[in-house]
Amino acid sequence: MGRAIRAVVSVLGGLFGGFSLGFLLSPDPTGRTPMPVGTVLAVGVAVALYVVLGEEATA
Repeated sequence: MGRAIRAVVSVLGGLFGGFSLGFLLSPDPTGRTPMPVGTVLAVGVAVALYVVLGEEATA
């Protein structure tokens, strides 16, 4: 799997997973808390997914 494809997959997965967890972990109807929490989680999930996909590609 190429680096570009791995990056796109990890960013999309991170955005979906991070923001989903952000809204589940901090349910706030105004969206002030879930947005920053979702952003932080999205970055963490994207990085972790990128690393895991890289390890799977080399195995």
